[in-house]
Amino acid sequence: MRLWQWGIYALLLSVLLVLVVSLFDAGFRSQLKSKVEVSRLDGLPDDTLIVYLPGLVADGQWSVRNLVGSWRHYGDVWLVNPTGDRFRPDQVVNEVVTQLEDDSHRRVIFIGSSLGAHLATDVMARLTPSKRESTLFGLIAVCAPGGGIDDIEQPLQALSGIAKMFRFGPLANLTWGKLFTRSITGKQPRTFAMTYYIDQVNYVRTHGAPSQAALDGVEVVYLQAERDEIVASTAAYAWRDAAGESFDVIQVNSKHVAYDADPVTWENVIRAQLNWFNRNMQ
Repeated sequence: MRLWQWGIYALLLSVLLVLVVSLFDAGFRSQLKSKVEVSRLDGLPDDTLIVYLPGLVADGQWSVRNLVGSWRHYGDVWLVNPTGDRFRPDQVVNEVVTQLEDDSHRRVIFIGSSLGAHLATDVMARLTPSKRESTLFGLIAVCAPGGGIDDIEQPLQALSGIAKMFRFGPLANLTWGKLFTRSITGKQPRTFAMTYYIDQVNYVRTHGAPSQAALDGVEVVYLQAERDEIVASTAAYAWRDAAGESFDVIQVNSKHVAYDADPVTWENVIRAQLNWFNRNMQ
């Protein structure tokens, strides 16, 4: 047998081994745990609540550590932080809905980073009619996808197909998975499981465009990073179509949700929107 034939057999065997291990690993996914934490910070005025929902592999507290201090000048703040080895969007939404239904703030302003904006629309869609009628809602959608992956830049759009093909489990988390996610999250002290990341990618892949029903009566501001390397500028159109007249796009001289790289830029832009909401949502 020639050398090139041995090479082909070795490649096929390697692919088969990866598939077998992946299938075995995926069988234990159901054993992995998830949790949702909501940190509450007091602020002024006390009739306004700001709810922050983080984006892809972003810790709900650490990711806005440079911004949250200024937010407290515009209201109380909830930092929503999904934790654990799995990301279960229904669990996140249900937890926030449950706490909001018992909340008495007159105004609620969501700040949704990337996929966090979709979580915000999911929350508003599940609130009771009485809650929607008794509360004023606003949404600051930061670099949010328009629905699905059509607005995701290449090569990330193509690579997202891996999340559909493979269902990793605890073995991937314990070996190479967390090294991979560490390459994405940079300096964050929290290490994310590969299974958490894949769950989030699949959430983005399968989430439709924002609905008119979810954004009915909601003031929406879309913050678009001028140098966004992940979400295309066309994503804003889906949010405009759903929000109608209650919509505005603000250009930000930065990259995709670059709160760490450009903290002053993002702080000033978000503060300006919070100030606008507090003046105009009466």
